[in-house]
Amino acid sequence: MVVLLFGAGFAQAEVNWTMLLKPDALNTKPLGIDGDNVVGYFADGQVLWHGFLYNKGTDTWRNLDPPDYPNATDVTATGVNGDNVVGYFADPIDPGLYRSFIYSISTETWIYLVYPDAIATKACGVNMDIIVGYYADTSANWHGFVYDKAIGIWMTLDIPGPDPTFLQGIDFSNIVGFTGTGEAKTFCRGAMCAIPDMSPPEPPWPPPGVPTPAVGTVGIAIAMILLSLGFTYYMRRLAKSSSSK
Repeated sequence: MVVLLFGAGFAQAEVNWTMLLKPDALNTKPLGIDGDNVVGYFADGQVLWHGFLYNKGTDTWRNLDPPDYPNATDVTATGVNGDNVVGYFADPIDPGLYRSFIYSISTETWIYLVYPDAIATKACGVNMDIIVGYYADTSANWHGFVYDKAIGIWMTLDIPGPDPTFLQGIDFSNIVGFTGTGEAKTFCRGAMCAIPDMSPPEPPWPPPGVPTPAVGTVGIAIAMILLSLGFTYYMRRLAKSSSSK
């Protein structure tokens, strides 16, 4: 299979197509793009699937196979943003267990992701440090997830209703995906459904055990002090004015 990469302008004549076929691959399927970087998966001569990273500027290909899981199958790179590539693969020992990964383009290092207690985790989209995708719980029910790489926190994000949720892509505060019915949905759209703040909560203030001053009492005390100062100033001005006459 030959896939197409194109750049679109405003007029039809400005559309430029680039044919992509990874050398020695039977199939080449791109799924994500950011700048010159394109990611996806391809089938080798034995019809085994591998992830790939293609750079349009240098016309170079890089295989993406998790080094800590040799012989992993169904390796799929799904999204790229900046230095981060995300995707998933089937565990070579337990093919029913899907793991996700974050691959650094610059350092060529791997981070592996499994949603807590999930039997399958599939990362599909990335924007800076935020990764979205979907996972299967122990009852094989599918849920959407949001993962913050910077602080290592997971969050389930399901569309209301009984249908499973499959998150596919993210761009800042907008997340898209679909339900089990196949109907396309925009799960988050700007301020209407912004990604919740997943940072750890600030410690309470004042600390536990330290009494909180009564706001009303403090306010009355301040008001009395200001009133006293104002009255004293007024009386001094009045006395000075009377003595000068």
